[in-house]
Amino acid sequence: LVQKFIGEGAKLVKEMFNKRIAILSAFFMAISQYHIYYSQEVRMYSEAAFFATLSVYFLYLFLTKNKIIYSIGYVLSTTALLYTHYDGFFLIPSQFLFILFTRKRKIKDLTPVSLRSSL
Repeated sequence: LVQKFIGEGAKLVKEMFNKRIAILSAFFMAISQYHIYYSQEVRMYSEAAFFATLSVYFLYLFLTKNKIIYSIGYVLSTTALLYTHYDGFFLIPSQFLFILFTRKRKIKDLTPVSLRSSL
């Protein structure tokens, strides 16, 4: 599951920035002590991180490409996140605030600037 998490995170970063930064972020996620520690525990933390990343990825794709399949992916991944861990409830208001603040401008132009601090 950790490999899937790193792969989805790299896919999200590649979509938002470029391939070089995606490889670099995947490398840092692969050597992160936090991710290594929780990947060895048989708990819901790595699964929750995977579904949270997947939720952000589908939200980004839906906002930039506006296809119904991405909204379905967003709903399914967010639902899986909420069933996996209760901390997933904190992601939904942050995504709502992101949509609220970027709604008046073009989403594609704003996302790298607004998400840099969280990456």
